[in-house]
Amino acid sequence: MDTENRKKQRKTSEFVSGKEEKKHYWNVRPYLPAGLVAFVVAVLIIVVFFLFYRYEGFAKGWNKLMFVFQPILIGLAIAYLINPIVRRVECVLKKKYLAKGKDEVLTLKRIRCISVAVAMLVFFCILAVLILLIVPQVVESVQGLIQNLPSQIESLNEWVKDLTSQQGQYAESIQEAASKIEEWLGNWVEQELLPQSQKILASVTTGVITAVKTCINFLIGIVIAIYVLTTKETLTAQCKKLIYTIMKPERGNWVIKVIRKSDTIFGGFIIGKIIDSIIIGIICFVALSIMQMPYTILVSVIVGVTNVIPFFGPFIGAIPSVLLILLVNPWQALYFLIFVFILQQVDGNIIGPLILGDKTGLSTFWVLCAILVFGGIFGIPGMILGVPAFGVIYYIVQEIMEIVLKKRKLPYEQREYHDLNSVDAETNKMVYWEKEEEK
Repeated sequence: MDTENRKKQRKTSEFVSGKEEKKHYWNVRPYLPAGLVAFVVAVLIIVVFFLFYRYEGFAKGWNKLMFVFQPILIGLAIAYLINPIVRRVECVLKKKYLAKGKDEVLTLKRIRCISVAVAMLVFFCILAVLILLIVPQVVESVQGLIQNLPSQIESLNEWVKDLTSQQGQYAESIQEAASKIEEWLGNWVEQELLPQSQKILASVTTGVITAVKTCINFLIGIVIAIYVLTTKETLTAQCKKLIYTIMKPERGNWVIKVIRKSDTIFGGFIIGKIIDSIIIGIICFVALSIMQMPYTILVSVIVGVTNVIPFFGPFIGAIPSVLLILLVNPWQALYFLIFVFILQQVDGNIIGPLILGDKTGLSTFWVLCAILVFGGIFGIPGMILGVPAFGVIYYIVQEIMEIVLKKRKLPYEQREYHDLNSVDAETNKMVYWEKEEEK
């Protein structure tokens, strides 16, 4: 009996001690996430500090890393752009050949190969048409510009002299400003341009080598794009598997939802902006041809390409275009500036909204902020992709706000916060400002 009582007491003490250890574990466990968050924040602060402290070295390393991944990025970009063509061709072929009772797996593989081949053929045809139509005209315009540059500068100088002779009291100041500009250009050529000729030649050589490497990476990127398009379901399944391995189903579902929304924003914006730029380039070419402007094709290409940049694109393209036209006829340069301003208004208020709609969900203020911030950090690519990237960030912030506000039992609709004064901490009741009665 004593031994049985001792066994019972021992089991009871072990049970109590195990319970106390478990209770102690649960008391300690809430502090683990806080400690992990503090550690991650400290690491991020150190990383950001070294990014600013060693910015030049980081920038060189980042550029080198991006050049290494350039074929993969090019391949993913090409695959993303022509994937709608693949899906459209697949849809047509499935309706036509899949319902005839043949081997479904083999038929789907053949349909996929045919769809990718058709999409790549369309891509190469568009690329060839653009090269054959634009490149010869651009080369001819540049050659004509180089040949006629001395005479055009002389005619511009004569125009300035005629203008100063007709202005009377402003003649001396205009002539003095023109002479200062001429003196500054001469000093710049003698003191900076000529001494740095070797550096310029070295940079030109480096640029040629980089261009050749980029062409090779482009060819490799085409091969990568073909593999991505033919195995896109497998790659997508692997990514989903990884997401649900790392995260719980609830969070994994939210991440998949954000990725799909990002695809909608980026796809709609980029494809719509390319179509918009093509239309703007054609309108610019027709209008400049009617106005008999010089370098019509070259200027239209510059305006169309820079129009990919939201809001500031036409003005960025107008700067070199105005300089080219200014050498031929200053008055035509002024007319071109007026035309670009009108074209930007038409594009921003009519053409752009019709094509793009509200793909990003951003107001004009946030679009400007996205262009300035991303453009300042990443340059021209940041100005192009900054708007859809910021649209994705804006969407994620909205989703997080909705989840948090629902947990706190507060309304999510923005109109509920217009006249809000405070929220009662105990009842979560919205307290609004009392409006004065209109007399």
